Amino acid sequence: LFIWEGNRLNEITLLILARAAHVTSVMIWIGGVAFVTLILIPSLQKISDEKLKFELFERLEHRFSFVAKIMVLLAGTSGTYRLSYMNAWNRLKSTQFWWLHLMIAIWLVFALVLFVLEPLILHRLFKQQAQINPPSNLLNLKMDALPFTVFQFTCSIFWNRWSPRVLFLKCLCFSI
Repeated sequence: LFIWEGNRLNEITLLILARAAHVTSVMIWIGGVAFVTLILIPSLQKISDEKLKFELFERLEHRFSFVAKIMVLLAGTSGTYRLSYMNAWNRLKSTQFWWLHLMIAIWLVFALVLFVLEPLILHRLFKQQAQINPPSNLLNLKMDALPFTVFQFTCSIFWNRWSPRVLFLKCLCFSI
């Protein structure tokens, strides 16, 4: 699979590795978001001890946040490398590649939330609200992300015309 030229990998091999890194990072990133939204929060809602519920959510969310940040950076870096290698920047000038604009926009929103809003505003706000309201109320609000996840999956199905072979990858690419 890897083609060596002297002591280094050739450019095609690097492009293949960038694509693998891109798809893998998006799978882990979006899979983690789905896990938090569909499994973690509903499970925490069943815990009756409010303090334990809040502490457990904080610990688990903190660990996921670190992984999500790494994956968002990797997705952005590998995507930028792929656009540069293929000299595809001109695609951003065309509405034919609307999906590329959408991927970049969604990536920018997630990057803004993870690297700016969460550390500077959201984390502090979440703790303040937890003192005012029981943590179970806050966890119920987080379930508002579920319709967005369903929307992403539904759009990817129609985008692929029900092709199961590429459905998963397109769903991930659509979610960037």
